[in-house]
Amino acid sequence: MSFSDTYTQSYTTADVGKVLDCFAADFDGISQSTGLRTREDVKALSADVKLMAQLGHLRELDLCLYDAAGRLIRAAKYEVQTEAGSLVAQRPGGNMWPQTPGGLLRVYMKPTQGWQKLGAAEKQVLDKRLSRPWSHESLDSSFPTLGRADDGRSYVSNGFGLQRSTYR
Repeated sequence: MSFSDTYTQSYTTADVGKVLDCFAADFDGISQSTGLRTREDVKALSADVKLMAQLGHLRELDLCLYDAAGRLIRAAKYEVQTEAGSLVAQRPGGNMWPQTPGGLLRVYMKPTQGWQKLGAAEKQVLDKRLSRPWSHESLDSSFPTLGRADDGRSYVSNGFGLQRSTYR
């Protein structure tokens, strides 16, 4: 007996947008519970992330909560899956993070190799479409000072997905 399988990309930019809307809902909920971002700010940042993903330039997102002393106290990692057929779609949720007066809620966007290979002029054109400049800082997204929680989620639409892992 033999078996063969072929894979073709079965998602569209609309599927990518639908999945990134789930990230936006998470980000909004976390922002509201921590009290650290306005809805307008969340909307603008989420639009940037969605654009990068729809253009195929997003590899990973990290959402990090720092306390007033600058210590990392919570994190969520969203890994892009372009062959997400095995993921089970879930609804956004699990976003009640602690209110953190004086803290900081940051989004780190990690680009794909394709982004890295773009020329300076191409990157500059894309940067003008974003709501703000994004720095490309290095972040240890294994979050060694935190433990992995068991409340991960998957967001998927027609083969494109985000796999969320949370850390406390």
